[in-house]
Amino acid sequence: MTAPSPSWYDVLGVDQDASADDIRAAWKSGIADLDPTHRRFRLLNQAAEVLLDPEQREAYDQALTSEASAASEDVEPAVVEEVAQRPSRDQVTDAGTEPRTAPRGKRVVPAWLLAGLALAIAIFVGLSIWQATQNDDPGSGAASSDLTSSDARDAQVAAEKAAVAILAYDYRDLEGSHDAAVPYMTEDYREKYEQLFEVIEQNSPNTKTIVRAELVASAVGLVGEDRIQVLVFVNRPTLNADLTEPEISKDQATLTMVEVDGEWLVDDMTTTLPES
Repeated sequence: MTAPSPSWYDVLGVDQDASADDIRAAWKSGIADLDPTHRRFRLLNQAAEVLLDPEQREAYDQALTSEASAASEDVEPAVVEEVAQRPSRDQVTDAGTEPRTAPRGKRVVPAWLLAGLALAIAIFVGLSIWQATQNDDPGSGAASSDLTSSDARDAQVAAEKAAVAILAYDYRDLEGSHDAAVPYMTEDYREKYEQLFEVIEQNSPNTKTIVRAELVASAVGLVGEDRIQVLVFVNRPTLNADLTEPEISKDQATLTMVEVDGEWLVDDMTTTLPES
């Protein structure tokens, strides 16, 4: 019988009934002498990110219990609906085995999404937790954030909607495409968007371009004093005068969200193509 792979508790070297204080102490001790680019630094951060969040920890514990009862069955890899709760597929412990994750669904993760999430989420989570340690240190001079987990979730939901609206347009109704995107932006970001949209208005009627945006996954990244970064993965099927079938680009967008009059709006957005 194959030995079980290590869990997040094993990564931190604590028992499953360890207190939050014990988990935090084990995490801080583990990363104390590690370079932030070290693989184990990222792994320890991910373990702490899951186990120090009561809701994530509860779900993870339930998954471990379910996994233990179904140990004899082969479980198909599942897509991560809340990607920050999962370890990256390419991250391993010093023993060379991957921590157990919670089986949640039956959709297989595309290779491009795994690669992008593995890198981006590791960096986002690592930097967020590093920032938290700085804020815990009275002598660090870092400003603490008043943002809550509820704020992060609200910003994430808003970023998902914004990314889909901003990254799509239809040459047959450019005004409608524009008007659908603008409500998700701050005034500062709208100025940047307007410059880009001028180019779209000039070119798309000639190229007859139609771009759709389909949400794949998202994760909360860096949380600042008054802003939250959200990583959003989208598929963008594109049609134009030269294409008879949609050509799909797979983009990852980093949206910086700020709260304005009770709404989370896009204050900046960068888009890149993940490596396949």
